[in-house]
Amino acid sequence: MQLISRLVVQARSSAHARAARLPAWARRGLRLGGGPARLDLRLDDLDGAGTPESRRAGEGAPRPLGEWQSRVLDWFIPHGPVPVTVISRPENPLLMEVTRFCHRLDVPVTVRTVAEGLGKRQAEDIIDGGARRVVVVGATPAAMAELAHARSSRRAKVDLEAEVLPNTTLDEARGLVNAGADGVRVVLGWRGALPGPYPLRGVVASFSRTPPGTWAALDAMGAVSGDEPGTARTGGRCPVGSRVVLDASGACSCPWKLGRVDRAGGWAALDLQRQEIASCTRECWHPEAT
Repeated sequence: MQLISRLVVQARSSAHARAARLPAWARRGLRLGGGPARLDLRLDDLDGAGTPESRRAGEGAPRPLGEWQSRVLDWFIPHGPVPVTVISRPENPLLMEVTRFCHRLDVPVTVRTVAEGLGKRQAEDIIDGGARRVVVVGATPAAMAELAHARSSRRAKVDLEAEVLPNTTLDEARGLVNAGADGVRVVLGWRGALPGPYPLRGVVASFSRTPPGTWAALDAMGAVSGDEPGTARTGGRCPVGSRVVLDASGACSCPWKLGRVDRAGGWAALDLQRQEIASCTRECWHPEAT
């Protein structure tokens, strides 16, 4: 039954993602009510998106566990369960509890956290939460080793991914793998480019998870200036319109667009954002926008 349930969740997520990229008139004609393809929960002030708007995540008093549980159900009940990404600092006590709650709803859960503050106890809590995948931003060998040891001691089936900057060396990437990372991904910021050299450019390795086109995008980002994110879009529609990010200040799909709704808002209330996203001329390469 668990396998069937997970297949249904993945199928629903794919259907919602496709529907969200259609124009409103097409969704109405096909009678597609739609819904989010992914739910991102930003539990604290971890600035995973790197944009001024995303820093609103830390505004106001921290939300208790019961409120996060209610907010997840508020989205799942009308639209159905979808994959969840929990974004939090490792020392946040809510991280394990919210992850465990979503895991018990039998949906795929990814944890995005940072290496700073990730010690033995935090690693054990993250693994105990039941996430299927753990992504460490700014990964260090020490942080990956703690997660790998916690995974081994619990015989847990969880994928460990290290996110690194473009100027990371091959030896540093191999050090992360030797410490326990299953894969290493080079990530770009929302705008601008770090000065070279880029030692991992052109490297073919079994541990590499860097998406195709990343290096070309890095060149393009370094050649432009201004406040707009990413690079000029060459085709297709932005996938961000199919996800919803919940934080302390409300809900949004893209931190660069207008139309953020308060905590009582739903999928329909984000129509303004989805319209802006559909006509966006930029292509972001940040992992949180894919």
